[in-house]
Amino acid sequence: MFDLDREVGRWRERQERTSSLAAAELDELEDHLRARVNLEMGLMAVPSRRRAFALACEALGESNALSSEFAKAGTPRWRKVMIAGWAMFGASLVLPAVTFDLPAVADTYGYQRLWSRLLDGNLHALLPSIIVLSTIPTLRNARYLRSRWLTGAMAGLLGAAGIVTLAFGLFFTVRPEVILSFMLGPGFSFDVGTLGPGFWLWAGSLFPVATALLLRARHFRQLQPGAPFRGANEGAIE
Repeated sequence: MFDLDREVGRWRERQERTSSLAAAELDELEDHLRARVNLEMGLMAVPSRRRAFALACEALGESNALSSEFAKAGTPRWRKVMIAGWAMFGASLVLPAVTFDLPAVADTYGYQRLWSRLLDGNLHALLPSIIVLSTIPTLRNARYLRSRWLTGAMAGLLGAAGIVTLAFGLFFTVRPEVILSFMLGPGFSFDVGTLGPGFWLWAGSLFPVATALLLRARHFRQLQPGAPFRGANEGAIE
């Protein structure tokens, strides 16, 4: 009797020996292979897993061709967007989140704000940062965070948090005392903090991470059984 899981395992071992594909890339290709098998089964008048598996392997191509296609495609779009969001988030932690005109009052940095919220147990304020940090494994593990509703919820929360944070920042910036302190100079400071680059970078970082989550979810929807298969390697390296 034909054992699909065993044959897929052998196929994967062969790819590991004969190609330079990373584990995450092999995960994506394995999902494509299984989806292709299901598609071929549905097209057959007399379903045969053995025949469907052979056709799916033929459609994906040889290991050398797969490695070449991945190399030419480079980093998928969602990963580039995710990395950009992470870079902004990381930079926001080491830049001033709030600055003061008075020399006696030290600026507050992003990591200090994050740590103080953690100590205070301010979980609702920490939630966006927790979500961003929880996306880090997505770059190395193709099967991490694959739930459609969870991904959508996380992206929605990040987008909403970004909008609310930017709105708060604009309101804080245009307060009369802030504007007056800025116009009169440090000697007339009302001890009013000004939002620094760390704050704006943190708020802005939520949008690319949310966008990357949605792009990643759309990419993996194409790997589901029954989804249109658009040709060897195309979906795997989008």
